[in-house]
Amino acid sequence: MRILLSDRYRERAAAMQSRRERLCTLEEELNRRFIDLYRLDDTLSPAVRQKDLTAPEPELTRELASLMSYFLCCAFGRYSLDREGLIFAGGNFFQSYLQKGDRAYLSPSDPFGAVAENLILLRGLPNHPNDLIRLLEEFLTAAYGADALEENLLFLSEGLTGGADSPRDSLREYFCTAFFQYHYKMYKNLPLYIPLTFRGKDSFGAVFYLHRYQPEDALLFDRTFSAWAQTHPGEQKGRLVLEKRLRSLAERRPSIDLEEGIRVSVSRLLGEDFL
Repeated sequence: MRILLSDRYRERAAAMQSRRERLCTLEEELNRRFIDLYRLDDTLSPAVRQKDLTAPEPELTRELASLMSYFLCCAFGRYSLDREGLIFAGGNFFQSYLQKGDRAYLSPSDPFGAVAENLILLRGLPNHPNDLIRLLEEFLTAAYGADALEENLLFLSEGLTGGADSPRDSLREYFCTAFFQYHYKMYKNLPLYIPLTFRGKDSFGAVFYLHRYQPEDALLFDRTFSAWAQTHPGEQKGRLVLEKRLRSLAERRPSIDLEEGIRVSVSRLLGEDFL
């Protein structure tokens, strides 16, 4: 299997443009009937401006950002390449998924495993089994084929970041910065995926899926940060703030009730000033 994202985008862009043209034709026909019915030929034009069409125009960055959001959903088990629709949004994760090593699969035929532990490393521990780039490589290979991996990574990097650095470095930086701007905007500052990050020299970054959170995850978050901190000494303000939040979380190990809402749940875990 060798499927290029560039080809898929061209196909999708052509389909989106075709829908816009069809919608424009239909709206102009309705306008003509309305104008004829009320004899408004001298007053109104049936023409529809492109900017007034409700169907979106093709836009590469937006489409790739949506794909990366879907990738993260699959990596945490919210969605799956194995089955359409929402798979997991709360409850006991391992009633839906079967753990196999560091991954969890929806079925024996599932081509891409979600992370068994509710944490993905964005930066700081590149050899971790849940490293973001490792997961992205697994996802792209499962969905589009190993032979297309390097070309697809390059296409993603250039489309999302301009590709100034190597594709993997560029995509790691994207997920540490621009992705969460996109994600917070999409969910109106009530995100599904909660970043545990700070910026600066030798910075650390991780993310967890709020709907998968269990009290024992608090120890996982603190333990992972501590493993990174042992080899990355420092006293940056952002680092100390994150360390304090994670230590408090590990000591309290609180439960959350998603029916109380995302803002309440995140505040209970990481403080009222987090979101």
